Amino acid sequence: MQQGVQAESVVVLTFVVVDAQTEEILDDAWATQPYAFIHGRKQMPRGFEQGIAELKSQDVFEFDVPPELAYGDHNSQHVQKVEPGQLPPHVKPGMVVHMEVPGLEGIAPPLIFHVTKVTEKLVHLDGNHPFAGKTLRFMGKIREVRPASAQELETGRINRPG
Repeated sequence: MQQGVQAESVVVLTFVVVDAQTEEILDDAWATQPYAFIHGRKQMPRGFEQGIAELKSQDVFEFDVPPELAYGDHNSQHVQKVEPGQLPPHVKPGMVVHMEVPGLEGIAPPLIFHVTKVTEKLVHLDGNHPFAGKTLRFMGKIREVRPASAQELETGRINRPG
């Protein structure tokens, strides 16, 4: 009997992420190149994991995930404006910058910001996930479901054949 997706299963799938309201394709990097993860290890948004629970190999899926079960609401407190001299030279909209938390250098990981706007006097940074505040539509196909090995469970990394 074929195993369905459950906690600690390795799931291999192909999928596309679409903004459910605008129908804009947000991510199609995994449309043809399979993506693998361990279900139940918070490697994917909670709503996504709920949406594929119990699906089996070769099942096709399409479902929407609200922001609170994906990447959360857009938080305006995560939007910052800094002087250009505080960042590496030549930053441009669309770039990603990593910034240390003042006073926590070496203790806390750097924060990730997306550069949204650059003016002569200010650089606008957004620390929200790019999909925050969006209802996401996931469309794809389960390629494989199998129990994770002890090594995969320990490391969180998938052993790929070859």
